[in-house]
Order: sequence, then structure tokens, then C-alpha cells
Amino acid sequence: MRNTSLHRHEKKQLSAYFGILLCTASLNLHASFEEAEDFFNLSFEELLNVSIDSATKTATNISKVPAPVTSFSRTEIASLGVRYLHELLEYVPGYQVKRYANYQQQYSVTARGLSDGASSKKILFLLDGHPINDPRTGGDQNLYNYSVEHIERIEIIRGPGSAIYGSNAFTGVVNIIPRKAATRVIVGIGNELNTDIFAQGHGEIGEFTSNIQANYIDSQGDEFLLPDTFSSAFVATNDPFKQYSVHWSLQNENIKVAVDRRYLDSKEFYAVQRVSNKYNRSKHKVWFASAEYKANWWADTQSTVSVDFTDVKIQSGSQSTPVGTFSQISEPASDEPLYGVGFLNANRIHVNLFNNTQFSEQQSLQYGLSWHKNKETKAQGLTNFDISDIESQTIPIRYYPNLDVPISIGSRDGQYAIGAMVQYQLTQGDWFWILGGRLDDYDEFGQQFTPRLGLTYSVNDETDVKLLYGEAFRAPDLSEVSLINGVTRAGNPGLTYEYIDTVDLIAQYTGDKLLMSFNVFYNKYHSPIIEGLYQGKLSFINGEDSESYGVEAEAKLFLSNHTWLRIAATKQFE
Repeated sequence: MRNTSLHRHEKKQLSAYFGILLCTASLNLHASFEEAEDFFNLSFEELLNVSIDSATKTATNISKVPAPVTSFSRTEIASLGVRYLHELLEYVPGYQVKRYANYQQQYSVTARGLSDGASSKKILFLLDGHPINDPRTGGDQNLYNYSVEHIERIEIIRGPGSAIYGSNAFTGVVNIIPRKAATRVIVGIGNELNTDIFAQGHGEIGEFTSNIQANYIDSQGDEFLLPDTFSSAFVATNDPFKQYSVHWSLQNENIKVAVDRRYLDSKEFYAVQRVSNKYNRSKHKVWFASAEYKANWWADTQSTVSVDFTDVKIQSGSQSTPVGTFSQISEPASDEPLYGVGFLNANRIHVNLFNNTQFSEQQSLQYGLSWHKNKETKAQGLTNFDISDIESQTIPIRYYPNLDVPISIGSRDGQYAIGAMVQYQLTQGDWFWILGGRLDDYDEFGQQFTPRLGLTYSVNDETDVKLLYGEAFRAPDLSEVSLINGVTRAGNPGLTYEYIDTVDLIAQYTGDKLLMSFNVFYNKYHSPIIEGLYQGKLSFINGEDSESYGVEAEAKLFLSNHTWLRIAATKQFE
């Protein structure tokens, strides 16, 4: 339980990854300085002329994009001094980041104050346009401690995105665009870090460009003095972790293939909201692969066919009771606390067809189909005391010192869904219109339609006013409906969709040196999925409708080519 090293085969994998990287790239330690020089040589107009893809799936200038949006370039990210994705998202108006205690390195991201506990289920995370949310929980577990060194650019949409992406794009969309065409090595140590190594290289293979990047972090963690979960005392603890991540891509003008591998090993601190230095330990292993093909099958129409696969394996150990709880009623007698290890594995396959027909410079039509399947492949627990004896109050309670009696904690179900979307964009003089919608059909929950309407009026060359209406939904995930045999928790197979109606009114100014936006929003929540009791256990239920509204403001001022100022603020009312 207390082994602090990576498994031997994982060490070999990591050595191989860095070996390939260093052998295939001619490392240039001055690359980052050259990139910074290129950035500072840009004009203010070029710096402010940002194009956003995520809001419409087409490249749209930020002045016309029909959504409240925040973006960060590579140089902006570097200048902020942040290390991980969750730290970067704290700079986004309307987004909130909190640390939770289900896993040692768990940070939950929510938008506009709408929280779903600890797993960021209401925000869709994309890796280069492909969904990366966990197939079983719908959360962001696959991006814990994601290093910003991997990121070339990031686009953050505030508000609903289901009219394009379907479920999970409930209150926001985060699209991470990985770095490409760079060669560098970065080594960091200090404070809680024992080692932080990031290396990247690229090269040409025939008509293809290959990019590879790898990161390894060994952290001793911070020191904490926390209330002991199982007594009235305080306990000293740390949150150490080791992780590696590798991203590789191969692409040309029409074809793109990418593979992403992540591993995170953390211990001590909190697990399932309980402190235990001896028993708390979690491991996350993620494989993600995607393939795209772009073609012009019809005149004025570009089509993209993509397939991606996500595989997640989570192993988590935690302590549930104080030492000695069952010492007098167990057989054989043991004063060990109740503790266990859970294995939660799941995968997803996702297929998407997207078409963009450009009728003229003023009119375009986007339409597509998607299909995905989420599958829980393993949901099993091992405990040192018999759970059925504890629940039925059978004495003596059987004790298993080797944790060799497995129990099912999930029904190993699957979810199937198909979706169809359409979107029309029209420019008429100073007016820009967008109208679209998406129909999703889940095998368990039926159909859900989510429309979107956007209108942008250009007051002059610098000022735009936008009025947006959108709806979004989230389907219950496998962890919410299929959990079984939990000591204190249970799944609720009777859950149904939660959905939201949103109105945004945005005023945006894009000047010579200033980009500024002010947004007023209103949200109406329907059948929200919240924590509640089901069959006497803590579970999830569909709650009562509610509403909220608020304001968001953001400004970016370029004082010189070497100095800029960014301000963001949010105020929410209920």
C-alpha cells in the first residue's frame, strides 16, 4: 500500500518515451525565446484579432463569435506563471475552481456557480476538439494536474454548448489545443517539486509532420495539519504525487492522428473525504486516441470524419472506520480499520461526421451526426471486512487480511447515444445571425432537443452587441445510475436528464490596444441532478427547478509589446 515508486514497466515506458523524443528531435534550447520574440513583434491588431473555433466549430473572429468566450495564447499562459490547467481556469470570469477530497489531486471546475459536487460534470472538456471527459463519471478526472506546458492555446466558452456538442456541454466548454512545431526541454525543481521535466520535439516524415511531447513530475507535496477523520485530534499529512503524460500526433493537410497517455499516482491526504496516511492511495491511468480525415466530397463543402477512443482505469484505496471498530466482533479478531480498494474502469468510443457548406462569404451551413458508447468495464471493490456482514449486522463479521473477496460496486452497464446537429450562419451588413439545434437520443433516457439562437450587431468597427439564447442538457452518467453494494451510497436508475435555458446579453469592445467585454446572463435550471436519498442511501435525484443570474466582465489591455494587463470579474445572484 505504501510503495512510493512507479511500477517497473511504467518506468520503462517513461524512459522509452523520452528516449524516442530525444532521438527524433534536434533539441534547441533557444526555441522558447524565439517564440516570445515572434509574439512581441506582432502588432496590437494581430494580438487582438483572435479566432475562435469551439463556439461554432468554424473559425470565427472573437468580435462575432456567438458566445461569451475567453482565450489564452501560449505566451499569455506562460506569463501567468501557472503550472496546471485548473490554475489557469481560475482566471476565467464565471468559472470557479475548488479542491475536493474524493481523490488526493482532485480539483473541480464549475461555471456560473452551478456545482455538481466534485467532478466538473457540467463542463465539456475537449482535447483538440475531441471529448475527453471520463466515460463513467462524466467528470474531468482525465485532466487532473494537466501541465499547461502541453497547451498551445485554450478556448473557454461560458454558457451552453449542447446545440453543437450534446451532453456535458451544460454550462461551459473548454477546448485544449496541444502545442506543435516546437523543440525544447524544460527542467524545474524547488518548493514541493522534486522533479519537473518537460520535453518536446517535432520532425517531418514524408508528407506528415510528427509532434511529440512528454512531461514527468515527482512532487513531495505540501504539508498539512488536518482534523483527524476518526478522532478529535489533528494529523500531519502530505499530498505527494508522481505523474507522467505523453502526447504524440502525426498529421498532414487532410489526416491527423493523435495519442495521449497519462498516469497519476497519489497518496495520503484525503480520499473519499477521509484523512489517512496509511491507507489512502489512488492511481489514474488514461489512454486517449483520435483520428481525423478531412475531405471535400462536394463543391463548397468540407467534411471531417473523426473517431476517438478513451480508456480510463482508476484504482483508489481509502479508510472507512477508526482502528479497532470491529476488534471484538470479527473473526478472526482484528483491530484493523475497515479499509478497501476500488477498481473503476471504463471506456468510450465516439464517432463524428461534421460538414461545413459555404454558400457564400455571407452564408454557411454546418450539419453532422455523432454516435458514442460509454461502457463500464470493471467496477469492483476489495475490503478487509465482509461488507454483507456489516450491512446485515451479522456477528461475527468475517475478516479477510488479504482483501481476497471481491464485491461488485457497479452493474457494468453501457450507454449508447446518437446525435444530429444543424447550424446556419448569416451575415447581413452589420448583423450576424446564427440559428441551430441538436437532437440527441439516449437508449436509457430518450430524446432531448437543444436549440440555439444568436444575434450580433456591429455598432461600429470597435463595438459589438450580442444577444444569445441557448439550451443545454446533461444525461445521467454511469456512476450516478449503476452504483451498487455501496456501504453508504447507491445509484439511482430512475434519474433523467437535467437541462438549462440561458440568455446572454454581451457588449464587447475591440480597440487598438484594448479588448473588453461585459456580459449579463440569466439561467433557468430544470430537473437538476443533485445529491439526495434513494432507498435510504446517499445518491442522486432530480431536484426542483431553480434560476440564477449574474454579470461577467473581462478586459485585456496591451500597454506595450512587452506589457499587458488582464482583468476579470464575476458577480452572481440567485
